[in-house]
Amino acid sequence: CTAEGCSHTAVRVPEVIDAWYDSGSMPFAQWGYPYKNKELFEQRYPAQFISEAIDQTRGWFYTLMAVGTLVFDKSSYENVVCLGHILAEDGRK
Repeated sequence: CTAEGCSHTAVRVPEVIDAWYDSGSMPFAQWGYPYKNKELFEQRYPAQFISEAIDQTRGWFYTLMAVGTLVFDKSSYENVVCLGHILAEDGRK
């Protein structure tokens, strides 16, 4: 652990199925739903908008929509602000 005052070793937990699935579960997992914070979750789900770069459309945007729709019958977000990339003269991001 690199945090100040932390002397523990950081390890990956085996409960993570896949990084994209895990990130797609964020809208409810961050609140501990359904085990706690039910009212808080219900007030904030779905998000009014999310924002990321164009390269997240097949990753995070999709898994948020897929997991939310499978679990709650509606997407985890209502609107998307999708940003492009600024490229250097040689075409690199």
